[in-house]
Amino acid sequence: MDKNLAQNYAHSVADGIRESVEAGAPFGYINPNDESTYDRWDDIPEDERENFETASGHEYVRDCLDIRVEASLTGDFRSAIVFLTLGGPNAWIETDTATLHVHWGSDAAVRSIPREFSDGLAEAVEEYWDMNRHG
Repeated sequence: MDKNLAQNYAHSVADGIRESVEAGAPFGYINPNDESTYDRWDDIPEDERENFETASGHEYVRDCLDIRVEASLTGDFRSAIVFLTLGGPNAWIETDTATLHVHWGSDAAVRSIPREFSDGLAEAVEEYWDMNRHG
């Protein structure tokens, strides 16, 4: 078994996030008609591209496995931990530090990610948090 599974996975995910941010679509692309998504513009079939628009942090958060909110005692949103995968690997993003954390077996890795991405996630989670608090 590869002893660098977490390292390799973290590197791959962090690079993918950076590429998306650099392409101007941190959260990929979505077809609002059927909600299909793609991370990269080049992966969208050419005859379907006119149906896609840049996705927001809301679409990204909607597909995450779990989210933990860190809030003050008065309920004010502080930050979020957004779980991307669970069970092998376990991967999550901590929005306050703009870091991706991966654990896979006994291997662990932490990578920085662009602040634009983590802030976009935090903003989306905060909106959901506020809607649920003030419903």
